[in-house]
Amino acid sequence: MKNIILFLIIFIFISTYSFGFDNEFSFNNKIEIASYYNSNILKLSSENINEFKGNSNPDKYHIKSIDDFVTSLRCELAFKHKLTFGHTQIDKIVFKYDRYWNNNIKDLRYFSIHVIQFWSRYFDMSVKYFYFPYIYINHYDSFLDSENVYREFSYSKNVYRSGMNLKFVDLIHFGYQFEYSQNYYNKYFGEYDSDDFKHSFSITFFPYENIRMKFRYSYKQSLAEAEKVFGDITGLYEIRDASYESNIYYGSLTIPIRRGSFKSNFKLLTSFEFEERFFQSKYSQTIDPYHSGRKDNIFRFESSLIYPIFYIFDLKGFYMYETRNVSTPAGSFVEDEKEYSVKKVGCLLMIRF
Repeated sequence: MKNIILFLIIFIFISTYSFGFDNEFSFNNKIEIASYYNSNILKLSSENINEFKGNSNPDKYHIKSIDDFVTSLRCELAFKHKLTFGHTQIDKIVFKYDRYWNNNIKDLRYFSIHVIQFWSRYFDMSVKYFYFPYIYINHYDSFLDSENVYREFSYSKNVYRSGMNLKFVDLIHFGYQFEYSQNYYNKYFGEYDSDDFKHSFSITFFPYENIRMKFRYSYKQSLAEAEKVFGDITGLYEIRDASYESNIYYGSLTIPIRRGSFKSNFKLLTSFEFEERFFQSKYSQTIDPYHSGRKDNIFRFESSLIYPIFYIFDLKGFYMYETRNVSTPAGSFVEDEKEYSVKKVGCLLMIRF
């Protein structure tokens, strides 16, 4: 994987500089530096938070605190040119790193490559690839482990994304996006390996100048490998099949706000997302109590205020709230384990060059 990433970076640089002198060519780079507070870094339920604070199960938790301060750095190198088909194309290389100051086990990195091809002013297509080398969730007991200990529940992830946007004049935009993800868990939790498929349809309105309204519907299907992993193992009391299907509804509103003697307008962005997740386990509640007949409702709300300090600087303050409610025929012990709420609040500085 490292060799592939290095090759793609070198290829983009060489192709850009080789042909850039005879073509329209420019940089559109960004650096984003964010600092924020996360109230629940592992998305623990109230019951698990009390368990952690009471130190009643110390082997299960490998964190120093429930909450944490996070510093995030995102670097985006973008090359705008007309090397392909004579139309504008934008190639991007993106790297992001989240640093948790008190719990570095949660540190997160990803690398991505984007290619956006404009065929006209009103139509564009894109392909994107994301690689997450390590995502930590928590420590859990593994049925595939002969020892009765808590093991690290973590995975790596590949994301392949393609999409298109169609504009009707400047008042309404339609979009479609397809996403395919590969999730590879460590050897103790191979039953959670999955292939995820997601279709998204969006519509964006511009009713007035600098006002934007966006609505999106997504259908997601996650296919886990429970049967493959547990197929040759007999005598287990539980089998975990985390496959699910979900409907995801998203809406956002962006409006300008004029404040006092400020030279530029503030930009207020408010968005919400509601996901209905239906688990598809075909096993009984006795065999698969955590997934059989379970439904999750996940709600996310975010609001941010953006102000252009200078023509290359934007300052953004943001607030995010997320909660999950669970209903399952297996009983309240699953709900008490899986329900959570989390808040994030912080600021971000974006630099364009």
